[in-house]
Amino acid sequence: CYFDFNGKLDYQHLTHNKGEALTLSYLISTTNQENNSEGSYYDLINFPLDYDNVKNNSKLNFYEHTFQFDWTRPFAEKHKVEMGLKYILRQNFSKTQYEYNNGMNEFTNFDHITNMGAAYSEYSFNSKKWGARAGVRYEFAHLKGDNKNDNESSFSSSINDIVPTVSASYKINDSNTLKLNFATRINRPGISYLNPAVNVTPTSVSYGNPNLESTRRNSIRLSYSLMKQKIIISTSTNFTWANNSLMSLQWIKDGITYSTYANSGKARGFSWNLYTQWTPTKSTQLMLNGSLSYQKYQNVQNLENDGWGKNLYANIKQNLAWKLILNANMYYWYGGIHDAYSKGGDVLGYGFNLSRSFLKEDRLTVKLGAQAPFSSKYRKGKY
Repeated sequence: CYFDFNGKLDYQHLTHNKGEALTLSYLISTTNQENNSEGSYYDLINFPLDYDNVKNNSKLNFYEHTFQFDWTRPFAEKHKVEMGLKYILRQNFSKTQYEYNNGMNEFTNFDHITNMGAAYSEYSFNSKKWGARAGVRYEFAHLKGDNKNDNESSFSSSINDIVPTVSASYKINDSNTLKLNFATRINRPGISYLNPAVNVTPTSVSYGNPNLESTRRNSIRLSYSLMKQKIIISTSTNFTWANNSLMSLQWIKDGITYSTYANSGKARGFSWNLYTQWTPTKSTQLMLNGSLSYQKYQNVQNLENDGWGKNLYANIKQNLAWKLILNANMYYWYGGIHDAYSKGGDVLGYGFNLSRSFLKEDRLTVKLGAQAPFSSKYRKGKY
């Protein structure tokens, strides 16, 4: 059985200054679950265990409270400042019990509590031609895992981050726009990476690292867009880098494989993206979407992995008689690499579909489609 409750409360105050607003928000989310199950084994032959029945009783209580305050104040027509505070409290309490008919019982009682807070400020400027934005955000997160059955495996982690962002845009004319942006994204490690509890098998030992920090990924992005009645073009170039990426560490000692996690990785990346849409006539539309990227990863054990990723998708949409619409597409995707150890695969294919809408306001749409109907060699995957 389960019981969930979600609620939200907002209050906004508008001052006598045009555009100035103060907003208070509160959000609550809860989950309460209880599960009872039983499993039995029958007609056993050479069964390696000394029990044939197990009962499982589990209970989960989750509570999340979010408090937020925001202030916005425009001034001097073209300028605006924004400030805010946010606090999140997450509480997760779980109990699990296994009862075996050989007299053995297993019981876990684990509490997981996370406190997160943030403060931000931002300034923006907008005119007919130019736009600019600069801001900074401070974030903290304190996580505590309490194993009431084993105090030695209880742990806590505190992480603090300062995150800047800067952007600028220039409107060449009503159709052409240039944008430049610098941003930092953080990715905090989850509980499975932080938990120091040791998992042992005959061939391996693994455990988490409560001293992990947030991964900081920086990016510089330059983009250009052209928007006209019959053609749309959007293209961007992006450079990314990180010097403390979260990576798995593995080593072998006395025939046993040990593994844990550390902020020991370096990542460098480049990508170029293109989207274009052309409507030569009222009944014909062509679309092309593609990207090219390069990624390189390196960890403290001097393991390196680098490679190119690329994808292309093209589609032709044609309006036919009797309100029929024909879509034909071709796609190619190569996943590139994702970390210091693995590489993706590639997929090539094509397809088409024919559709028609019926009823008032086209509320019913019937579609007939196929993927690589003439030859399977045009749709392949390799990993």
